[in-house]
Amino acid sequence: SDPFGFADKLNYPFFLIADYDLYGLLMFIGFSAAYPLFDLVSKKFAEQRGVKQEEYKESFAGKKMLNNLSIIVLVLVNVIFWLIAYFFESGVLSTYLFQYHIQTYSVLAAIPLYFYNGKRGLNSKAFNVVSYLFYPLHMLILILVFGLLFWL
Repeated sequence: SDPFGFADKLNYPFFLIADYDLYGLLMFIGFSAAYPLFDLVSKKFAEQRGVKQEEYKESFAGKKMLNNLSIIVLVLVNVIFWLIAYFFESGVLSTYLFQYHIQTYSVLAAIPLYFYNGKRGLNSKAFNVVSYLFYPLHMLILILVFGLLFWL
């Protein structure tokens, strides 16, 4: 997560460096800000429709509004990083902080965000066990496959 050794140069403990860097931080702040914004906007929409705010927030229109605000945050953060990458295309900033071309694919998360209905998905014991075992098991399989291909 620290390819240029900045943690060593700044005497910053390496284990405190987050994997998500500035992009992840802005996503977190953006999605966190979407909820208070949703409260403000939903209050106004509820008043216009003559219903209570909580009723509007639980309605289909309210859930779609929250989904759309989340999509706006997702796209806005990506546009900010595309602009930064465009205007700072050389130097340490572009090579360390702004190599987010792979994050462009995060815009595809707008598809499930748009269709999310606010309800919890599958919640069975077996599904939870499989979900928690999937990541370490597939990593182990990849390590074994690459070990067989490249180290033998």
